[in-house]
Amino acid sequence: DGKEVAFTCEVDKINFTKGCGYTGKQSPFSTKVHFAGKLPWKVEWPSVWKVLGITIEGAGKDHMTAGGSHDVAQQLCEKVLHYETPYPLAYEWFILGKQKMSSSKGIGASAIDMLKILPPNLLRFLMVRTKINSEINFDLQNPQMIPALFDEYQKCAMAYFEKGDEDLARIFHLSQIGKAEQPPTVRFSVLAQWIQMPNMDTEIKKSHAADWVPFAKYYIENFAPDAEKFLIQEKLPESAKSLTDRQKEFLKKVIHELDKQTDAEKFQFDMYELGKSLGLSGKDTFSAIYKVLIGKDHGPKAAWLILSLEKAFIKKRFEEALSIQDEEKVLEKSTVTKLQNADIFFLAKEVVEKYPSVAIGVAVIKNVSIKKENGDLEKEKEKLLESLTNLTTEEIGEFPELKSYRRLHKEMGVDWHSRRPSPEALLRRVALKKGLYKVNTCVDAYNLIVMKHRVSVGAFDLDNIIMPTSLDIAKGGEKILLLGDSEETVYKTGEIAYFDKKGPFNLDFNYRDAQRTLVSENTKNLYINVDGIYEVTPEKVEKVLREVCDSIMKYCGGSLETFGVETASV
Repeated sequence: DGKEVAFTCEVDKINFTKGCGYTGKQSPFSTKVHFAGKLPWKVEWPSVWKVLGITIEGAGKDHMTAGGSHDVAQQLCEKVLHYETPYPLAYEWFILGKQKMSSSKGIGASAIDMLKILPPNLLRFLMVRTKINSEINFDLQNPQMIPALFDEYQKCAMAYFEKGDEDLARIFHLSQIGKAEQPPTVRFSVLAQWIQMPNMDTEIKKSHAADWVPFAKYYIENFAPDAEKFLIQEKLPESAKSLTDRQKEFLKKVIHELDKQTDAEKFQFDMYELGKSLGLSGKDTFSAIYKVLIGKDHGPKAAWLILSLEKAFIKKRFEEALSIQDEEKVLEKSTVTKLQNADIFFLAKEVVEKYPSVAIGVAVIKNVSIKKENGDLEKEKEKLLESLTNLTTEEIGEFPELKSYRRLHKEMGVDWHSRRPSPEALLRRVALKKGLYKVNTCVDAYNLIVMKHRVSVGAFDLDNIIMPTSLDIAKGGEKILLLGDSEETVYKTGEIAYFDKKGPFNLDFNYRDAQRTLVSENTKNLYINVDGIYEVTPEKVEKVLREVCDSIMKYCGGSLETFGVETASV
């Protein structure tokens, strides 16, 4: 009657069971599910087939198993409703990562949410492109899944509009509603870079990509890995200090080219050729730009990035990077303070012969007062963390100091992935947002300098060392009880270590130290070393050693009694 449905469960209506005889009325519009006129879904499924005249019906493979939902619906359809069962199609599951989509278990994504991630035609494309007996794995934990889907869509569109592969063209055609439209000409991954640059509206408009911009922004904000995100740094990034001489020369040439360049494609090619003429690889060429603009060794296409910024800003930033490097160069020409005291430290002959670039800084500080923590030191640690906010693990691997330590580890036959050099281990904690260790005012103070300069430093309890100390190569079989371990570690032949008359007190260039020389709040006298090799020059070693001593004495007091650098060269 327009408001309610009248129904009767007739007793003898069918021959294989008895009805209950109940008669009543019920509104099908009730908001309360158990009062509404909605059939249980196993009954509703065949009812819909008959009412709508369905002839083909697909369903998930779990519904098509013997004795499953489809078999029940088939019996009801044929015996109760007297309607021919639609032709069945079993299809694979739609899964998210490793989990099957399930509305009852709350596993899945709503259509509204999905439309924030993909435009409607891409959602249809996701379904159409997949064979019926293959899973659709919409894995948002895979950062390349979304850009790859857009790339495939553009490939199928090209086949459709240029009369290419018929299967690809058919997939594109079935993904459309109404008239098919050309997708943007720019790749989605490039668009995701453009939206992070200023002044790219013209490029976006020229590529007909405006409709994809909201999806690119949503991807960057929610799914893109950190490696794909970047931000123009307000100040010169720390990574600019790792520029090589050839990279500096390249930046000088780019400055002279800026006013001539307006076309990004041509500029990109010209910069590649400039780098090539200086003996730089493509990666080293463009990483010079990324290091001074976004604080990474990788990024978007460099020409587009540069041309999206004001030329005056680019010139000023590049010149600032060059001036800092020049200051470092002047510093490196200074005279190194020699230790030359074999009663305290010496380099073993084998080390000098095998590693002629080695340089070790040594200092002794007496009468220190080490505390658990210091408020001003904690503030200094917080300030350092803030300056390294945008540091990435990829960037860490490009620092020349860390490359030097990795090279040494390889030459010693040590896997640097499992025994990371101490500066790298500390910086990785920062990059991975794990924070800094809190040990005591001595260790925390010198760790700040380690991270600032990316140079390995060790501090030891002088009263537990029997002089002289030396840097030597392990014969193999020597043992050391490392901090935090309950069993001794056995040295392999070729490993570098610091020794005193008792034996080794550290492993692999301050990778880890011995328990017997642990620096604690009871330590009164300190023995300190700084490790230099390859790109970590004697000049750099002295600079770091000076800052380490100043930092320790700032927070722990004490007096400096020994200071100098021992090198393999005379």
